[in-house]
Amino acid sequence: MLTLRINNLSRMVALPALALLSACTATTTAPSTKIVVNVRVPANDDNPLGTVDSRFIALIADFPGTDGKLFDIQRYQPGVQVKVPTVPFGPARQIRVDVYKGEDQPTVPFARGTSVPVDIYSTSAGVELHPYVTRINNFAAVFGEPGADGASPQTVLASPQVGTGIAALPNGKVLMVGGGVPKASAKSPFDPASYASFTSTIGVYDPDSRSLVTAEDPANQLATPRAFHTIAVGQTVAAIVGGVEMDEQGKPRASNKIEFYNVTTGEVTSPTQTEPNLHFGRIAPTVIQMFEHQDYFLILGGKGNEDCPANPHDGLCGGNTWEIWHATGGFKAMGQLSTARWHHAGVRVPGPDGGFVMLVGGENTQGAVKTMEVVQFTVANGSVLVSDSLTNCPADCPAKPAGFLWNPVSYTDQPVRIWPAALFVANAAMQYYHVYMIGGFSDVDHKAAAKSVDVFDIVQSQIIASKQMASGRAAPIVAAVAAGPSAGQVLIAGGSSTDTNHWNSGEFLHVDSDGNGGLAINIDKIENLMGDGDRTLGAATGLSTGHVLILGGTGGTATSLTGRTDALLWNPY
Repeated sequence: MLTLRINNLSRMVALPALALLSACTATTTAPSTKIVVNVRVPANDDNPLGTVDSRFIALIADFPGTDGKLFDIQRYQPGVQVKVPTVPFGPARQIRVDVYKGEDQPTVPFARGTSVPVDIYSTSAGVELHPYVTRINNFAAVFGEPGADGASPQTVLASPQVGTGIAALPNGKVLMVGGGVPKASAKSPFDPASYASFTSTIGVYDPDSRSLVTAEDPANQLATPRAFHTIAVGQTVAAIVGGVEMDEQGKPRASNKIEFYNVTTGEVTSPTQTEPNLHFGRIAPTVIQMFEHQDYFLILGGKGNEDCPANPHDGLCGGNTWEIWHATGGFKAMGQLSTARWHHAGVRVPGPDGGFVMLVGGENTQGAVKTMEVVQFTVANGSVLVSDSLTNCPADCPAKPAGFLWNPVSYTDQPVRIWPAALFVANAAMQYYHVYMIGGFSDVDHKAAAKSVDVFDIVQSQIIASKQMASGRAAPIVAAVAAGPSAGQVLIAGGSSTDTNHWNSGEFLHVDSDGNGGLAINIDKIENLMGDGDRTLGAATGLSTGHVLILGGTGGTATSLTGRTDALLWNPY
């Protein structure tokens, strides 16, 4: 049995219940389990089921590896009966609600919401699904459950968190770690001295209830409060690496600490080996999981506390080295990059028996870095190999795999990008595999920001297009849509045009067919603004519901900073 209710749980005001007609026939035997689809909407004027009554509603069953199958679409008004899909047995079943408007049968929805994936089998207990329906190509507020008195719920973050780390967990929830609390009198959010304190808070955001649960047990919090660290999720743990911490005198410094969050228990541990710390402090390093189903992590670059030669031949530092760490085995190896860099972007690209890391832009002691560096990692004959600027394998090296990049490869004559963003997005159906290099400051003094988005095709190993955003954005908030019919779209929101000017607008990148067998890459504006004001140095990640979650960051004026506590969702086009 499948029933549908449409409620506004954020205001505790129920819309009229919808009676149901018989469900359509499914491809497999329908479960006898009672399934309740409880549609939720924002508790404000953004409610897409609000005042206009000439609307259509579609209920779609989404299965893994598909774009869903349309079961029924018809005019919707409160109290009108609607058909709903019969959900067949299987893993990761979802219900998507598309809402249309207009007098005629429409083709493009103006609002959408999708439940989180659930496994439905004959032995399943009753299941309640909660699609959160918001307007397409709009930012919407994230509300937790109402309080006992029915009052409006609290904002997700109890205090401002700038430079927080977030990452999607295997169970579909989102890990949020640490962050900085800005001084009200501070001017530049990019100066570590602009922060009064750093937090040890660890929270987990649940996209089903749209609430954040923070750990109260000290064993489930950071041992080292920090911000501007990097998180990478492995098989059993998430590595929390580097960042900015306070020294004994209360001054900010680059952290050389690494901690591991157990994705099952929530416990946080530090390495127990004789070398428990990174070899160098690293602010905002690049960190990636090296191999699937493993807990090996590759850590590259990042600003340290020591003088850092641009060339590793002149001395080693955080900015010109990489390290390999394992969750239980500790430190494994260290090597050199071709060029020191920090305030850069890094992205993992899959490859044979491992993959590649692309390091984009940044700066060092000699100024802006105008190269893109590619480091390869792989397993050959039981040995882990990583490109190293000071290492060459002789011709008779027994572990030498064909075509391996013993030295990192540098792409020269790249545009200046300091505090840029980078994402790898693959779409097998449309056959594109792109790295997007997005924005960044155009100079070391942060007086201007780039509008360009360069598109690097990893199959062709070259930049195939350069697109222009409406606004120059350094430290933009970016994430790829992870699921649903809009998967592969890229959110580009907020960011800074200078040290003291920030944005509350957003844009999105999407790839479509050009009608001639090729691809058209476009950037369009998001229809509304982030409601709580301008925001830079925030974080975002795609959710299993098709929304993109935005957390943390700061904004303000030329004379003060204001940390952002509101969490937002962007619903892709």
